[in-house]
Amino acid sequence: MEFKILNVEPMQGLSITDNCTPMGLPDKYDELYAELREIIKKQGLDGNGQAFGIYYSFTNDNVKVEAGYVIDGTPKEEGRAKITQTYSGRTICARHVGSYSGLGEAWGEFNKWIKENNYKAAGNCYEMYVNDPGNEKDDSKLITDLYLPIED
Repeated sequence: MEFKILNVEPMQGLSITDNCTPMGLPDKYDELYAELREIIKKQGLDGNGQAFGIYYSFTNDNVKVEAGYVIDGTPKEEGRAKITQTYSGRTICARHVGSYSGLGEAWGEFNKWIKENNYKAAGNCYEMYVNDPGNEKDDSKLITDLYLPIED
């Protein structure tokens, strides 16, 4: 895994925050993204296809996650969906290529590297999903960028 220090720009999004168990995370993402796609379609918005997931807490019993889509246009809050912006500022980024089932191991490697290199978190870690499993049927070709905002 290659690690990069980047300055990222904020992107406007529409998102939903919810809780689930770690094992329930795939189903929770499916639920939240389906709900968001309906709202985006209903509002006649254009998404750029970029989905993201922000982790607020992650324990053996509970995950608090915000799932969202980057949106072009002017979204409106609706139901559980809120308008949000992705993080802007200095981050560490690493790319995971492969099935989402390998993300736990990828985050383990990511966190180990952060600790070994003495970086300090300045916000919540998040993922940007570069391609869509609805369009890319081969799980080995899925691309997920892992991010952690860091202190200057």
